[in-house]
Amino acid sequence: MRRLLPLFLCVAATGLTACDDQPVSGPTNDDEQALYDFRKAGQGNGNGNPFLANGDVSLSREGGGGGIIIDFDIVDTAAYDRNGTQIQQLSNDAISSPDGAVLCTRTSANGFVQLRDADGDVLLSTIGPFVFDGEVELGGQNPLQQFQTLMSQLRFSYDLDTVIEGLANSGDEMVHASAHIQFSSGWRKLQIAALVDGYCGSNGLEDM
Repeated sequence: MRRLLPLFLCVAATGLTACDDQPVSGPTNDDEQALYDFRKAGQGNGNGNPFLANGDVSLSREGGGGGIIIDFDIVDTAAYDRNGTQIQQLSNDAISSPDGAVLCTRTSANGFVQLRDADGDVLLSTIGPFVFDGEVELGGQNPLQQFQTLMSQLRFSYDLDTVIEGLANSGDEMVHASAHIQFSSGWRKLQIAALVDGYCGSNGLEDM
């Protein structure tokens, strides 16, 4: 299912009031669904939503012959590549190598959950169903400038069980998940993005 999300990006960054002067004619069904999804995604764990996907999950693509190739598995607190080799150990605030060396850490700033490398640089940031490249800085910008910043840094959209490059209604599908990861926590979205993009001990998506 693809959705039209520009208004959603504005709301995610600035709140509904700041988006009142945006050139929209009124909420469409897609907009209303997106706002509903954002509220559900923001509730995090413990709300009883069966679609939350912070547990075991497989990330896969269709192979050239129509078969399914599983690129990564997250099982309990470990991530494995397509060969079944453990490549990451996961905790509530860090991604480590199998031998325990910390590769990436979790931080939060200005409403975004961030993935930082071992040197402290922000690799990715997330809010709602979106993942952005680097650190997102919106201070001192008007709503239109904030929207442009978000669009320029948008890396992935999570649409139910699919990771999409860019916006969900126009980007390329990267991987499919075995659960509705759109409703997972921000930290789980960053863990998945790190696997797909080749951060924190992952080699990224390999050729099929």
